[in-house]
Formats: sequence, C-alpha cells, structure tokens
Amino acid sequence: MNVSSSCDGLFVDINDTLYCSMSSHAQVVRRSLNDSVMNSNCVAAGTGIAGSDLNQLNDPRGIFVDVNLDLYVADCDNDRVQLFQSGKSNGITVAGSTSIN
Repeated sequence: MNVSSSCDGLFVDINDTLYCSMSSHAQVVRRSLNDSVMNSNCVAAGTGIAGSDLNQLNDPRGIFVDVNLDLYVADCDNDRVQLFQSGKSNGITVAGSTSIN
C-alpha cells in the first residue's frame, strides 16, 4: 500500500483487505492484498478534509472491520466512534459526541 503519510491504525479484514487510518489526511483508505498489480488506494471513510460532518473525520486513529465489512473508526478530535456501513460514505456515531445510545 502506497500512502502519502503514515498509517496511525492498520486492520486486515476477512477478505484480506488492508485498511490504513491517516490522521493527517482525515481519512481511512483500503487496498486488497490479493491484487497482483498495485492499484491505487480506495477511500473507505472521510473526505480528506478534517471536520465533524457525518462523512468527515478529524484525527482518525484506531480502526476495526467486522464480518459484515462495516468499518468502525476512532475519530479522536471529534471524541466519537463512527460506524461506516459497507458501501456508505456517511458514518453513524455509535459512541461519544451525539451518540445514538
């Protein structure tokens, strides 16, 4: 995986997809480890601009992907955990500021 900054969190899901949280770029990117050719990274969450909207992250760190391929992100500077359901660009706050619980 080629990234333009350091990865603050790494996770490999059940399909051998590598996820990298990049706090300085306010996003999480992913890449399949099964690709024989190095393709560009896909944005899994965040817009690349730090913010607190549902499609934005601000200092993403820890990440986890469940068996449904839903992505959980510790969005540190927003004091929340965001859930990005597979294929969705808007997150759901599941813990922290404006949590649904």
